[in-house]
Amino acid sequence: VPTSLEIDWLQLVKAGDDVSRFLSAAVVIRGDAFAGTTITVNGAKFPLRESMRGVQFSGADRGVSLVQLH
Repeated sequence: VPTSLEIDWLQLVKAGDDVSRFLSAAVVIRGDAFAGTTITVNGAKFPLRESMRGVQFSGADRGVSLVQLH
């Protein structure tokens, strides 16, 4: 089943806000993330082509960064 997980803190920031509190925002999946899932962080999409387990997705300079959790 296609699934979408999205975090978009850029829409929440207002002029004069301290953006440092938003920079650590991430999608954390401690269990299984299945192929067909799309992770979107601040408009950048990361489609999963294969299943993964224990991963974290966060915003990066040019898209989405993926970190394997231990």
